[in-house]
Amino acid sequence: MAVPDPVDARLLGALADHGRIGLVDLAAWLGMDQRDVAVRLVNLAMSGLPLRLGAECDQRGLRAFLGAGPPPHRPGTPPQAHPAPPSPVQPQPAQPPVPAAPDPSRIWGPPQDAGWTRGNRTD
Repeated sequence: MAVPDPVDARLLGALADHGRIGLVDLAAWLGMDQRDVAVRLVNLAMSGLPLRLGAECDQRGLRAFLGAGPPPHRPGTPPQAHPAPPSPVQPQPAQPPVPAAPDPSRIWGPPQDAGWTRGNRTD
């Protein structure tokens, strides 16, 4: 398959040079917008190129960021039903205060370091 777009060719060349690189780092390396890189990679993967696209996170940090929401739906298990909201005649309990936003470096790790994603963080 020929790559008709020179920007796509440059993107694929940089990806081939690195083999495995985060989207943010790839975009910075090329001086491109992260969203543009993401869209181009998805389109190239959908066109049949041998690309594996993924996402990683610090699960505990993401859960802390999201708060006490409903548990996620896991493949192979039926989604849990959400309880019906209380009727308007029932008194509403007081809402707890919203916790302060956590330090982003504790959630996402220090810049330019992916060691925290592997769980080998020491702090």
